[in-house]
Amino acid sequence: MKPVIETKIDHTAEKNPAETGRRDAVSLSSWVFRNEFLQRKRSSEKLSANQLINIINLHHFKGTPLQVHLRDDRYGEDFLAEAFPECCQDRTVTCRWHGDPPSENDHLRLINLVIPDGQSVILIPISEIIATNGSFTIQIPEKGLAIGKRLARRHPAPVEIAAEITQSGFTARGSLLDFSAQAFRILARTESPDSFHWFHKDRPILTRLSINGDIVYSGSCRCIRHTSGSRSREMVLTALEEPPPRTRTKPKRSFRHRMTPSAYITFHHPLSGERIQRDIHDLSLTGFSVFERPDDGVLLQGMVLPQVQIHFPGGAIITPRARIAYRQVKGSRALCGLAFLDMDIQEYKQLSHILTNMTDPHLFVSQEPDLDALWSFLFQTGFLYPKKYRMIQEYREQFKETYRKLYCDHPEIAEHFLYQEDGVIYGHLSMVKAYERSWMVHHLAARRKGSLRVALAMLKLIVQYFEGIHRLPSVRMDHLVFYFRPENRFPNMVGDFAKAMKEPRACSQDVFAFIEFPTDDGDTCDLPPGWTLSELTPAMRRHLESFYRHFSGGLLMDVLNASPGEGEPSVEDVYKRNGMVRHTSTHALLHDGQLKVALWRNESDLGLNLSELLNGFKAFMLDPAGTPWNVLRAAIGQLTAVYDIPKVPVMIYPASYPAEQGIEQNKQYAMWIMDVQYGRAFIHYMERKIQRSKPLLALLQWAQKMIQR
Repeated sequence: MKPVIETKIDHTAEKNPAETGRRDAVSLSSWVFRNEFLQRKRSSEKLSANQLINIINLHHFKGTPLQVHLRDDRYGEDFLAEAFPECCQDRTVTCRWHGDPPSENDHLRLINLVIPDGQSVILIPISEIIATNGSFTIQIPEKGLAIGKRLARRHPAPVEIAAEITQSGFTARGSLLDFSAQAFRILARTESPDSFHWFHKDRPILTRLSINGDIVYSGSCRCIRHTSGSRSREMVLTALEEPPPRTRTKPKRSFRHRMTPSAYITFHHPLSGERIQRDIHDLSLTGFSVFERPDDGVLLQGMVLPQVQIHFPGGAIITPRARIAYRQVKGSRALCGLAFLDMDIQEYKQLSHILTNMTDPHLFVSQEPDLDALWSFLFQTGFLYPKKYRMIQEYREQFKETYRKLYCDHPEIAEHFLYQEDGVIYGHLSMVKAYERSWMVHHLAARRKGSLRVALAMLKLIVQYFEGIHRLPSVRMDHLVFYFRPENRFPNMVGDFAKAMKEPRACSQDVFAFIEFPTDDGDTCDLPPGWTLSELTPAMRRHLESFYRHFSGGLLMDVLNASPGEGEPSVEDVYKRNGMVRHTSTHALLHDGQLKVALWRNESDLGLNLSELLNGFKAFMLDPAGTPWNVLRAAIGQLTAVYDIPKVPVMIYPASYPAEQGIEQNKQYAMWIMDVQYGRAFIHYMERKIQRSKPLLALLQWAQKMIQR
């Protein structure tokens, strides 16, 4: 006979019920379960015959087996085996053994049907038995018992879920058996029979659960109990109250929104496969929280949810990846906080707009604007001043098409924010993916009417938006870039952060001279003898990086030299996928083989940046005194054939070069770059700046009211 015995029940502390001549199911409750942690309060509840029939029929409907409690009267040992029930009607039920049935030689006697429901165990005493080949039929009694109620429902693992535990050199691998919101049980195996001698129950255990290599749980646990064994043991683990944080500790939480009517989540549980639904308690750009009953919870602290569907009122749905960051029992409810691990950038835009619009109905994130209203705003605020418009007026249809793509097609490479009342735009700010792993904030403008109020609202919006987006790996944002004129006071609110940090590897600021260079310069001549123009080689890049580290020590080389990750599309490919252009090339100006100037040539759609800072050149002068302007001009002139516009900017570093050469520069630009790992410090800095500006804003509003009177 093939063995049907699956689990041996430990009852060494109890008398054998056979010795007393009783088969009372109540006596089993003290030895069928041994988990003191999950069973601080035990209870027994009587169930009627109709209730028992309904439970058995549910198992038949789902095709799940029941357990049969058997006793070996020779040795007083108890065992469990599995059997599948047939449809139960007139208080009789037939069960088919899972595997070969026990024979008379096994000396096994049927005692109870055992039906675990996750939170308690239902015992149905067996009295009258009709045994046939491969099955048995029993009479359903008047009453059954639900015993050993747990504080939290236990759920079996329906698929193979790999488990790995490590502790100070000890490692064991195995599989998940079942779990609750408070603990989980695994079968751990080791290669060496001596390995469990190195295991210490009272020390923290790093635990990972995975499905096909994808981690669905990771955290530091403690062992509640375990069985004995030299090569394998069953272990019950629970998460430590303070597991190692996944993200940097932050002194202040993101602002949370409570929606009415509330949003809700649905997801397939990674451990049980069941579909779960929970109402959202509050929501932010970095995560959300939900309540669930402690006795029926399924959210384990440290568990990863590969895909959560967030359903908003009105039908909008987003599908982020999330992790349970904490679980706190508060009275009759458990509050679970979930942190976003990643989501599609379009869905992040949608979430940001929903939450931002709840805070201020005049703020819009990535919403399609009235383009005529946008043109009026850009001209009336002076952003498209006469000289700038004169440069693009010949190409205005191409310019309009660029903006239609950016603002109406919602590409993944751009984002925009509007402050709008009654169809009139009062504030505007946008952001584009400018380099492989860097985004550039630009086009910050506000009308004069209420400009401080609007500008502060826009600035607070970008701070809140950045709080969530820089954490998402799929956005590929390592750095944030911002150009501004040093003499402009308001953008310097952002620029001053670099001075406050005093750490150029966290936030740097480099000043460039800005010169408008004609692309059809008839005076362009050949390079003088001894001067050559070539591609920038890896060795030359290292030379440039050393030069930049010496004079700045900032982040610019990290931005320019970044490359896409393995399997990731390049920024050029991403733009092409969205019907747009973004291309860079690098060149070296040499004298007698010595590197004098490194040139970065940028190409993009007309108007992607209104100052065309993504169309044109960056020139790094490694030897300013040894590079005459006429030589640099000739070199740049040989590289301008790719442009269809009359002039492009040349940004020169260091900014002192034009003055040293006695040539006129149009203006200067500061290039501000921040490593997003310091995003929280930036957000707190800007929050303090905005807070200090509020008294000034209140004073201006009061003065405006006095004038109106």
